[in-house]
Amino acid sequence: DIVITVGGDGTILYALQEIEKPIFAVNCSAMGFLTEVNAKFAKSGIERILKGDYNIEERARLKVFLEGRRVEDASNELTIQTANVAKIIEFSILINEELIDRLRADGIIIATPTGATGYALSVGGPIVDPGVDVAVIAPIAPFKLASRPWIVPIDKNICVELSEKSKDAKLVIDGRNSYDVHAGERVCATLSEKKSRFIRFGESFYQTVRLKLVR
Repeated sequence: DIVITVGGDGTILYALQEIEKPIFAVNCSAMGFLTEVNAKFAKSGIERILKGDYNIEERARLKVFLEGRRVEDASNELTIQTANVAKIIEFSILINEELIDRLRADGIIIATPTGATGYALSVGGPIVDPGVDVAVIAPIAPFKLASRPWIVPIDKNICVELSEKSKDAKLVIDGRNSYDVHAGERVCATLSEKKSRFIRFGESFYQTVRLKLVR
């Protein structure tokens, strides 16, 4: 079985939260980076699927925990950002319980390979081949000149812990659902047992980047 989405990347992210079947994504938006065909090629795409002329691409997702409670999976990214306009938050970043940085910033993004070409890219993160199982950790407007994005294995336990004196924050997953995060609380993410699955006809990731991001 497959699921057909008609819209853009937001439609795909919504569907991924609800289902685990492969998605055939038809683009009806301006960008549609994750989509496979434009609307005028939807019919021919369905015909190819019925003939079995397609591949299934699997991409890593992150399972997300707030104070030890699993909330939901991130297909693109999770963002921890200030809950107060014009106020920064203070937090520590830990990998497998080892401290890698303490920051004061507007927030931080933890992105999957899929999400690396989204919000994380706009704050200086790298483009990541979706076949590489890594996570991108990208601070948002850090108050520290030496702060740079990190790339870590996605199966590591990545935690962001607000300091005891930090302002409150919001945890936002795939730009959709949000959760309150208070001073002293911790958000963690690691590789999920679930995958994002897409119907593909052969166009490479690099070709998509060249056509939709570089040009």
